Amino acid sequence: MHLPVDPQLTLPDLLVIKELLRQNAQENEYSTSKDTIQKLKSLNDTSDPEFDPTVFQFWETCLLRERLPLPIRQHLLEPYIRWVQGIVRFPTDVVMVTHLLLYLTTSVPSALWLYCYHFNWIHGLLHWIVHMHHVEGNWPRDLNSTMWCDRDSIADFARYVGRFFFPISLDLPVYLLRRSQYYTSFKTAFWELSNYLAIALLFRYGQAQVTRCVFLLPLWTLRAGLMAGNWGQHAFVDPNDPLSDFRSSITLIDVASNRFCFHDGYHTSHHLHPRRHWREHPVALLQDQERYSDERALVFQNLDYLMLTVKLFRKNYAHLARCMLPIGAEQRSMTL
Repeated sequence: MHLPVDPQLTLPDLLVIKELLRQNAQENEYSTSKDTIQKLKSLNDTSDPEFDPTVFQFWETCLLRERLPLPIRQHLLEPYIRWVQGIVRFPTDVVMVTHLLLYLTTSVPSALWLYCYHFNWIHGLLHWIVHMHHVEGNWPRDLNSTMWCDRDSIADFARYVGRFFFPISLDLPVYLLRRSQYYTSFKTAFWELSNYLAIALLFRYGQAQVTRCVFLLPLWTLRAGLMAGNWGQHAFVDPNDPLSDFRSSITLIDVASNRFCFHDGYHTSHHLHPRRHWREHPVALLQDQERYSDERALVFQNLDYLMLTVKLFRKNYAHLARCMLPIGAEQRSMTL
């Protein structure tokens, strides 16, 4: 049994999930992956005719090239891609400049308008709404490790998030000092306290309502979201092997965050190689598929980190099992 595949997935996600589903249907161990792996590599290879840079997060570039009128492609899209590729570090990452341009032409003017011209709550709240890796992984000694919590407990989750909101400004610098990372500890304490000081001064001597919408609410939302996401990313930890990246993190394929958050769902791949470029995660999964199977890694489809957390709180383990995408024969025999 498997869930339907969303046709609006990114092209790499579609290739990966269809490959895994085909293997499961045929009970075929990895032998059909070569063509898919080559296709994924071609999308990232500038010398390949199928090379496909990411320009916008909403649309695949190949679709833009197919559907946009020829004059727009010739005089706007292609010149823009060539210009940005001369700036960015990786030629796939045109989207980084696209994001920066959108930020500079929307969020920054919005904040300046609120501070310098006119504040109203509708604009302020809309500004807040629109806005919206560490080497230790999820090891037991890590400050944000989920291992010591019951991941299906709302009370433990509240304590986990609360610790990140309040004592972390002191906990993290002290933790880094104990790890002999003195310069990093100083930078952490300096920027954390400087950030709060700047917000406090703007709140006291600037405009309190604007500061609340432009700085405070986004900060609180971001921190709550980061910890909720980390909770889901590390909801399943094998207590017998907590240091294993395969057994302390998960992979999500059929999720919106892979389109809008740079393949955030491939979290195991990220922990295996934290410096791996985000476009390389899908092909890395298929290339290491046998190891994922041997290490009993968990892969899910049609389930994001936040919904995974909600299902855990509701003790709906059957739903999680249905969303599991088997990797290898052992998991195929266990899945609903």
